[in-house]
Amino acid sequence: MRGILAATIAIMLVGDAAAETTGWWGQVSVRQRQETYREYIDVIAGDDPELWGKLRYKDENSRTRVGYQIGYIGKITDNLFAGFTLRSGLFDGGQGAVMWQDINNISGLEPKVQEAFLDWRTPYLRILAGKVPQKGNALLDLYAAPLWLDRRGDDPRDGIFDDRIAAVNGMKLLAPVGPATFRGIYHADAVSGCLRTLPEGAAGKEQTRFGSLDKQVYLLGGELKLVELLNLSMPDQFEGLSLVLNADYGWPYRWADRYKTGKDSIYAKEELWGGSMKAGYTFPQIDLGNPNLELEYGYAYNWLDSVYTSHFRDYILRGEFFGVRLTYRYQYGTQDHQFEPYKGDRAVRSAAHYYINYTFRNLDIQPRVIWFDTVVEKRIGDEVHKIRVRSNKRMEITTTVRF
Repeated sequence: MRGILAATIAIMLVGDAAAETTGWWGQVSVRQRQETYREYIDVIAGDDPELWGKLRYKDENSRTRVGYQIGYIGKITDNLFAGFTLRSGLFDGGQGAVMWQDINNISGLEPKVQEAFLDWRTPYLRILAGKVPQKGNALLDLYAAPLWLDRRGDDPRDGIFDDRIAAVNGMKLLAPVGPATFRGIYHADAVSGCLRTLPEGAAGKEQTRFGSLDKQVYLLGGELKLVELLNLSMPDQFEGLSLVLNADYGWPYRWADRYKTGKDSIYAKEELWGGSMKAGYTFPQIDLGNPNLELEYGYAYNWLDSVYTSHFRDYILRGEFFGVRLTYRYQYGTQDHQFEPYKGDRAVRSAAHYYINYTFRNLDIQPRVIWFDTVVEKRIGDEVHKIRVRSNKRMEITTTVRF
């Protein structure tokens, strides 16, 4: 691992510094939600197989929710900056949706630290350390699922904040090289812990663990602005077009079980990788405001030896005309289980999002409709049987002020 980090640093020692940005920023949101949840019969009662798939019950609820973020980035010296972000809705583990808190309960509205970091910028390298800002993507959504959900829980996310991982706990290295930006990330899920090792023959267990030592991940990847690369040899041939490619490969170490017996457990082996492609086009002015289209696709793969294999896909289509922004998003995740009593089961979770955004004098109004579906399948021989079906529909309107 030391060799990987050394190679990352060596690659990144070239490029240009990021632009200077300082000052206060923030956003406050209020959301009104109407939700309908349906669960279907998944256990055959008696000798009547026709009951399967019939509606068992339907729940409906209406709630008003609030959330906020406020942050500051300040300049310490010409190359050194410091920033912090406070926000609502943070759980003890540092994850959770900003907009989870009901308006009649203020406990989740207390400000908690989402980000607190140093930002060192040079002409060749940018290093962020501490609780570092990190925008969500398919790879991190999939990686973070077991951190605060059941190990089987990789359901798609929703929300305007994209914050399944609220921040990177550790360090991020960035180095732009022309149209490419190389990056290395170290993130610690558990930031403290120790391990006591007793000599052979000593009384008691051979190893005793306090806290967790191995809940962490190293990521190595980069971003390539393909159109900028093509413009180096064919300038002005792709006006209005953008194409950005991202890819990351991870080395997770997050199963403390391996220290219980003093030797590696079967849970120690894990694979994590993913990438995305984002294409956009801004049309010439044709009396439609500033019209543009954007298509984004993200994919992530996560395999944990003898536990599960997960695939996650995220499709986004956006368009803006006359100042109105339309978004369609479809998320699809599968998880094949490899441990009893769930061995042979596949969980399929999907979500379809429909958003409309209109901004007037810094007030963003966003009606949304979202359909969630969860299906659990069991393979028996060559046959696949659905053993659980659930669906959820949300209709909501969010108003957000940004500054």
